Amino acid sequence: MRGYSLHDAYDTPTLRSKYTHFTTTGASRQDRIYITEHLRNNKHGVETEPAAFTDHLAVIIRLSLESQSTRHSPGYWKMNASLLHETDFLLRLRAEWEQWRTNEKYHPNWFLWWDR
Repeated sequence: MRGYSLHDAYDTPTLRSKYTHFTTTGASRQDRIYITEHLRNNKHGVETEPAAFTDHLAVIIRLSLESQSTRHSPGYWKMNASLLHETDFLLRLRAEWEQWRTNEKYHPNWFLWWDR
């Protein structure tokens, strides 16, 4: 942590943000979130929210990042259709699709799953 000049994102924790797991007998924090000094200076807050797929709270870090300008050409994007004839591309696409499908159960409807 010191060698890379990293800092804990919870530099000033409150009781609600310090712990991510609560039981009737205690609380624990099983996360370590380290950020650089640059990100720490751009941090606006750390908070926790309930998450449906785990017994821990999800940790949300709010950062402001410098925007990078991206040049867009006029018109619309079109996929190179010749990729659909390449075996390696199709195998990788099929593997990616199977991985994406495993996350479908974590979304309330098809639209929100696809939008991620």
